[in-house]
Amino acid sequence: MSERYLGVLCGIGSAFFFSLAALFYKKGFSKKKMDVFLANGLRAIPTFCILLTASFIIGNLHELYKIEILFYAFLSLFVDLILGDTFFFLALKESPLSIAYPISYSFSLFAAIFSTFFLEEPVTVYLLTSIIVLITGIYLIYRGSNGETFKVKGVLYSLLTAFFWGSSVVFTKTGLYHSTPITFNLARTAILSIITTPYTVSRREQVVELGRFLKYVIIGGFLGMGLGPLLFYLSIISIGASRASVLASSTPILSLILATLVLRERVQRKQLIGILLVILSTYLVSIS
Repeated sequence: MSERYLGVLCGIGSAFFFSLAALFYKKGFSKKKMDVFLANGLRAIPTFCILLTASFIIGNLHELYKIEILFYAFLSLFVDLILGDTFFFLALKESPLSIAYPISYSFSLFAAIFSTFFLEEPVTVYLLTSIIVLITGIYLIYRGSNGETFKVKGVLYSLLTAFFWGSSVVFTKTGLYHSTPITFNLARTAILSIITTPYTVSRREQVVELGRFLKYVIIGGFLGMGLGPLLFYLSIISIGASRASVLASSTPILSLILATLVLRERVQRKQLIGILLVILSTYLVSIS
């Protein structure tokens, strides 16, 4: 299998885990009292422990102490996990999954722009077409949603999520020049755990009150911060940041299907057309 197709498969795989994570996040945030910053800590700490164990077994813990890795890991996680994910969680509170996730995952548009100017990645006709098709599909998915659940605040949070997720790709790609995917992800979760642990400990009573909803956030964290990013980083290395971002943006396909099957959110005709367009955009990336 060529490196290009391996990168495409990794990109699609990352979309699957990101989508599955969103389902657990939605379940975990069904209680309005859920603290967003606390949730960042709850999902980061267990994921860090798992990645730390894996790195210890592999034997590459020594790479974690490189200044370049820590620097770009911090920039990447601050823009992505702190700014981007915070707005994403707020969007999930204000909108159904079938609205919040498709809009948030239009981040590939911002990623392509930043990758062109800062990473000097080439932009082909196929790539531009795939982004246009993707945005059109996301628009149809959004327009096909039930108007009764529409909230302007939720859409605004989703757009801010897309902007920060897209801009973080630049720091991620640069960091991967100095590191392996698992080490870079370990550095990100380690820094986030250090930042959020004091707050998490101070809110231990609130953690207990979360009850059964806590497990959804933790499981979603492992999928969305552990497995998903690893495959996404492999895709970035193989086919570039802008193309990998478009593939990861295909997450609305699976998120909409999962929302329909599990959360019982209605899917309308326009949303189905949007799904087909997102599939087409994925194909265009694979041949670009």
